[in-house]
Amino acid sequence: MKEPIFQYIPLDRHRMTETDTVALCEAINLAFAEYEAFTGKPYLRFESHERFMQNLSDEDSHFLVVKRGAQFIAGVCFHTPSPESDTLYFGMLWVAPNERRQGIAEQLIQRIEEEAKHRNKKGLMIKLFKIPKLVQYYQALGFDFIEGNQAGPMVKVFT
Repeated sequence: MKEPIFQYIPLDRHRMTETDTVALCEAINLAFAEYEAFTGKPYLRFESHERFMQNLSDEDSHFLVVKRGAQFIAGVCFHTPSPESDTLYFGMLWVAPNERRQGIAEQLIQRIEEEAKHRNKKGLMIKLFKIPKLVQYYQALGFDFIEGNQAGPMVKVFT
């Protein structure tokens, strides 16, 4: 297994080429396409390139991607849900289907956990589809539902 190269994508969308933004948007949508079976309809994370660019331009959204060569293979978007929040929220973690089961998602979660600690946050929070394998995956990494609410977000509190 090759070691992925982690790099932050600057929030200034003008620093990315049009080719890169299109490739990143397509990679994210491809990774989320599998949720069609769960949602009962085609699922795209971004319905248009313009919507993706709006998300990329959000001043509070931070992107960490994994590239292998010129190919985007994984990534995560994170932000602080509100100024007074003691958690760092990540809601768009994705790994290309052919790159899964190599520990990349766990490496990304570790990196944003480091970022949360650097920002003096007490934990991480994610909202996800209630797909049993995803819930089990995050529980194995130390996440749990807030106050046992199976319909709410999952959090990992740092010890």
